[in-house]
Amino acid sequence: AEQLRRAGRVVSLVLLLDAAVPRPLKQGWAKLRHRAAELRRFSWRDRRIWLTDQLSRRFLTMEADEQDYREAEGLIDAEEMKLIFEQALRWQPPQYAGKVRLFRADRNLRGYPRPVDALGWDRYCTDLEVLDLPCNHVEILVEPQVLRIVAEMESLLDASSRA
Repeated sequence: AEQLRRAGRVVSLVLLLDAAVPRPLKQGWAKLRHRAAELRRFSWRDRRIWLTDQLSRRFLTMEADEQDYREAEGLIDAEEMKLIFEQALRWQPPQYAGKVRLFRADRNLRGYPRPVDALGWDRYCTDLEVLDLPCNHVEILVEPQVLRIVAEMESLLDASSRA
């Protein structure tokens, strides 16, 4: 959107669907603190499942120098995708003063509430509104959530066309 604006184009609205600003993966103590905070929100059963998965991935299937891509691992099926993922982690969005609406899933994939935040966009967007949806990331584009998104988009587009 910022590149379009610099090129002289009019951008009336940017919509984001549960997209986070890419950021480097946490390492060392920061990663340990983050994981501990996440685990406190899990049930004992889910903690056991997570721990079993982590032990399996770390000690049975992953080489010592292999990069851990976490949740994105299933989407990365080629060396080119790994390169794109690594480049995204180094990308810094420019400051953006236009209207941005973020549709955010308020639960993680296991159904636990996600911490309230703007997924990093509040550092880069001055006119940001976050609209929480009662779902997880996978459910955001199925009914009834997708109907709410479409209705909100129509309302926003109608308002911007009248302005």
